[in-house]
Parts: sequence; C-alpha cells; structure tokens
Amino acid sequence: MNTTTADQADLSDAPHREASQGSASNAGAGDQNAAPREAILAHRGSWVTDGRLIDLPYDIETGHRPFPSATPRSLATLRNVSTAAHAPFTLPARQIHVVHLIGAMGVVLGDSIVGLTALHWLRRTHPPLELVLYRPASAPDYVEQLYRLAHTVRIGEIRQLPWPVASIAKDELVVDLGNIAYWPSFATMPMIDFFLRAIGVDPSLVPASDKANRWLTGLTLPKLPAPWADRPYVLFSPEASTPIRQIPASMHAAWIDRLWDAHGLPVLGFAPIDHPRYIDIRGLSPDTATFLSWIRGARALVTADSAAVHAAAGFDVPTTAVFTTIDPVLRVRDYPRCHAVDLRIRALQGMHTSDAPEHAALVEQAWRDADFDAMPVPAISDALTPL
Repeated sequence: MNTTTADQADLSDAPHREASQGSASNAGAGDQNAAPREAILAHRGSWVTDGRLIDLPYDIETGHRPFPSATPRSLATLRNVSTAAHAPFTLPARQIHVVHLIGAMGVVLGDSIVGLTALHWLRRTHPPLELVLYRPASAPDYVEQLYRLAHTVRIGEIRQLPWPVASIAKDELVVDLGNIAYWPSFATMPMIDFFLRAIGVDPSLVPASDKANRWLTGLTLPKLPAPWADRPYVLFSPEASTPIRQIPASMHAAWIDRLWDAHGLPVLGFAPIDHPRYIDIRGLSPDTATFLSWIRGARALVTADSAAVHAAAGFDVPTTAVFTTIDPVLRVRDYPRCHAVDLRIRALQGMHTSDAPEHAALVEQAWRDADFDAMPVPAISDALTPL
C-alpha cells in the first residue's frame, strides 16, 4: 500500500463529492438520453442494475462501475429490503438469523470506526445473529484494512460489491446503508446514533459506554518501533480530509509549543511540519494497523475533525479536537476524555468538504479571531498503554 498514515488520519468524514459531482454533470450535458447523473450519484441508498447486481453510487462515481444508461432500480423497492433513509424501521434481531448490510459502514476511516462500533454492539448483544457486510469495490485500501482487522473481533463476513441480488435468499433481511453522506440525518444526528438507527436499533437502548469505539481495544495491532514502544509521547494530528476541517499550517508551531510546554514530551505526528520539538512519523506508519498503534500508545492528542479523534476515544486517549463545520456534539458526545473546541464558521456550517480558497480563508480567519490560549491542552494519560 502506498497511502500514508497522514492520509488515513485525514479521511474521517463524508467523502469528497463536489468536484466529482461537477464533472459528472458536465459529462452528461447535451445527451438527451443520458440518465440523470446527479440523481444517480446522490441517491440515498443503493441500486440494482439491469444485470440484477447490487451496486453503490460511490462505485459508479469513482469509475469502478460503468455509468448506467438509464436510472437503475432502487434497492429499497425490493420486498426484503429496509432502509432508514426512506422510513424508520426496527431490526428484528431476535427473530432472524442473518442480516445483509449493504454499503456498511461507509467509505472513509472515521465513519467506519464509528459504524463498526454500532455493529460490534449488535453482534455482542445478539450473538446468534450473523452479519454480512457488503463493501464498496473502490473504497480505499487503508479503509478496507480496518474491516480486515475487525475479523479478530468477529464483526461478520465481508463481501465486495457488486453482488447478485439472486444470491441473497428472499426471506433474509437486507438493510441498505448506501450513500450515507446524502442522508440528511448524517449531518444532524450524533454519528453513532445515526449508524444505530440506520441498522434499525433505537440508540437509547445502547449505553453511552458502548458508543465510544472501545471495540478497537480488541484488535491485534503491531508493536511500535523502538524507542516508542516504551517511551512516552504526545500526538499532534492537524490534517483532515478537507481544508475546511483541518488545523491550518499557521497554527502548527503554536500547538506544538503548547504541548511541549505543558508536558515536556516529544510531539509526534502524521504531517510534514518543520519544528525542533516535532517528529514526523509518516514513514513509520505504513498501514492502518500501525496508525491505530500510534494512537493507542499516545499519552495525549490534539487533532482536527478527523479519524484520529474516533480512534483516540476507542483507546481512551485524552484529546483536544477542533471543529469548524459541524456541532462537536454530533461527533464526540460519547467520548469522555475528549475536549471539543467549537470553532464553527457560519458560512461552512454542515459542509462536508470544500477545496475553495475562499472557504480555506474563512478557516484561517476563524483561527486568527479565536482565543487560542483558552483552548484546552489535553492532560496526559496516567500511564503508557501496554503495547
């Protein structure tokens, strides 16, 4: 794999859509017989192709599947399919022996960590219930690595889309979680509650302690390289999947100085930062398992709205996380050791992604206007996590 851990830390929220949507619209311009491209890509759920294959808008968007010549049939129209994108439902977990989860649980790392938390609770609460997860064919490999790691905690069988509809028995329940970035509730509910409702579980039935991604502690992860396996350090992870959610470069040195002044520990991170107190560990983190090991071993973390904040909660790492586009409650409500900084920018509220220079400028201005000294520095954990 060529993707660095910095990339893994970045991809924690909804996938990039704006550029690809624009190019898709232009590609269909002037073709009177072309299927409505935006409607196909923004569909709240999955499709059934002419060949009776279950397909995802994401795989069509990324070019892994050909663009259909006509609007496909919505998977939700099949009798044995439920989807909370169209109507709430309750999963009859005690009455069924298997459930097929289409598109579960998203296409980026942070969403997948949280979504798998919901499935881990379901699997542990209903041991006889078998889960079958159908994954996008074009999801990044570092995301798929998380699903392969999840086999050690028996989440369920993994299948890659597209998949023949006929191979799923008509009396077996199918739950469609396709294209979650386009579900309105994805941006208005706490993420873990969103995923629980998406699989037909009432979030109030799940204790807050089971919503903090603690299933990550059951993974088999590699030992860190010397000397970091037994040497304390703190992490600074400013990157995010989009400029509007990351900590701008103009603030990197200030954060590193604050962490050093507060704790006197080496500051490590997954970004190329030139600072005497900072160590770039991208070259020491070749895969998702090692990325999680670095998070697990940290005494404290400062990060943006990224996958790192969700991983840190799973390992009980004290964290400060800064949010610029969404209410922090919707992301970190159930993370007791996370101090959220609400730096929301009105013009960017609810925006998943943007590379527009004017939006990046708004983020820079928000940081210049913020009371930086009032932002909390996370207290270090009491002891090194055994590695």
